[in-house]
Amino acid sequence: MKRTLFFIFILSLTSGFAAAQSFPLFHLQPLCSACSSLGGRGGQRGHGFHNDGIGFTTGLEFGVEINSQDTSNSKPYAMPSISYGNSFFDDALDVYTELAYIFNFVKDGNYNPQYLYFNLALAYNLDIGDYSILSFHLENENKYITLYPWENASESIEGVIKPGIGFSHNVLFFGDFFGQIDIPLWYMQEFDFGLNFTAGWKSRFGLALQITERNMLKPNTGYSGIDIAVSYTTDSFYTELEVNFPSDKSEGITITPYIKYHLKKLSFYVFCIFGGIGDHEGTLFTPGLGINYYF
Repeated sequence: MKRTLFFIFILSLTSGFAAAQSFPLFHLQPLCSACSSLGGRGGQRGHGFHNDGIGFTTGLEFGVEINSQDTSNSKPYAMPSISYGNSFFDDALDVYTELAYIFNFVKDGNYNPQYLYFNLALAYNLDIGDYSILSFHLENENKYITLYPWENASESIEGVIKPGIGFSHNVLFFGDFFGQIDIPLWYMQEFDFGLNFTAGWKSRFGLALQITERNMLKPNTGYSGIDIAVSYTTDSFYTELEVNFPSDKSEGITITPYIKYHLKKLSFYVFCIFGGIGDHEGTLFTPGLGINYYF
């Protein structure tokens, strides 16, 4: 069968790394509708566009974190990155990997911690008839905090492994419907795990919708939040609005609008993370912009 769009989005590296967050917001990334290969949304932000080269993408992003209750303590950052994504064996195997480094320009007390991110994602796809795909995927994300005097080296590393399974079905003129289950396993500082359920739809005219319910199984069992993402793709533009509703209302809602323009081997994007809306400690605004080059 001709490869149809499979997972509309996968979790990857963050969009707009907030310079001092413990683990930046993970964002949702669409698979390429042309080749079904995994795409990154870290520094590369490959939303909705196919890399016609050998699969490499370089990126450079600038942003600043601003607290609404203390605008004088803004935290600017720069993030260079490089990624590779491709499909093999007639689109049966998808591979994506990304490396990004965050330079903070403002000290946290007496220190100026920097962040190194590494992401690897694999997916094995099985065609079921002419209109359906079953996929088994595995993703690993790691963050290493450098230039900070940790008493224990393990405290400087955070990581998550996320195995999962998904199913996609094409319904003629209505587009693609899909569901996904994954189990995030957090490790290094402590071992916790959860269970996520995702459902979505991608139309034939560029509109896509995804809803994910997040649950924790350890250390505490229970519902932890819902993420909703709506996107629209054309030949040159990609737009997305993501809203995160945590179960703990004191954490506040996070809203992230994102716009990207693609021009041949270049793309340009802008975004703004509105984090902690409703939090008594104030909302964190993280506006940013970036550029990607594909080869």
